[in-house]
Amino acid sequence: IGKRYGFSNLNYIDMELPGTGITSMETAADRLFVFSASNLNIINVAQDFEFLEATLNGMGIASSTQSTRVGEGVAWVNDTGVYLFDGQQVNNLSDGRLMSYSWASAKGIGYYPKEKLIFVIDGSNDKLVYSIPTQSWVGKGTASDAPATEFAYNGNDSYLIVGSQLEKTTLDAGAAFSMETGKITCGNINQNKFFNALQLSVADETNLSVSYRLDFDSGYTLLSSSLSDGLNNLSFPSGTKGKFIQLRFTDSGTVNAGFELGDVTLVYREGLIK
Repeated sequence: IGKRYGFSNLNYIDMELPGTGITSMETAADRLFVFSASNLNIINVAQDFEFLEATLNGMGIASSTQSTRVGEGVAWVNDTGVYLFDGQQVNNLSDGRLMSYSWASAKGIGYYPKEKLIFVIDGSNDKLVYSIPTQSWVGKGTASDAPATEFAYNGNDSYLIVGSQLEKTTLDAGAAFSMETGKITCGNINQNKFFNALQLSVADETNLSVSYRLDFDSGYTLLSSSLSDGLNNLSFPSGTKGKFIQLRFTDSGTVNAGFELGDVTLVYREGLIK
């Protein structure tokens, strides 16, 4: 370094870069992620000399807008799903309920440091949001347009170019809200339970409704159409019984920016095992 022609052309690493060559590069701690359209090559740069640590087939991306820095890690999206390297391992974020989602049209992926949110912009300019603290997909909004560049970060803010404009990333406001829980079995799916009450805390939201369904009911039954800020105590109708229960929270109007759904407590008693 500091000398002209000081880098030898004998110092190189062989990588598999079929077709398109390098489409994006990201750094994460002591690793360099080198993407092609088909593969991901991980290079370890922790020592005095670099070496190829792994080649992951099928983990490539088509464009640099499909990868982003996430703290000390890297997130990316391709035809098969959304992935996050957390500094230790590669995690598939789209497993589970979004496994069948069509990720082939995804145009970009970004990170919102203030809330630790990863979001993916798809072909319809929908923005799907993943929360790292809760390890779950938490929302869907609308992006203004497809990103023209990958995201850049300044402190707790993220920026990108859309068309010819530099834009700062913000959370969507005023979008409709809907969330369903999984099956709540209370420890034993084979045992009937009599559900008596539901307690939950709400902040900065007065138009939230909650519904429930038992076992394999085809639809949800409304429990309350309006929850108030603070602790809400709701009673189920007499004789509400099932082996498991699911809850759904919805608000078709404007959701306040400070909305929070806090602790949820289910009050029940066990029935006979049949």
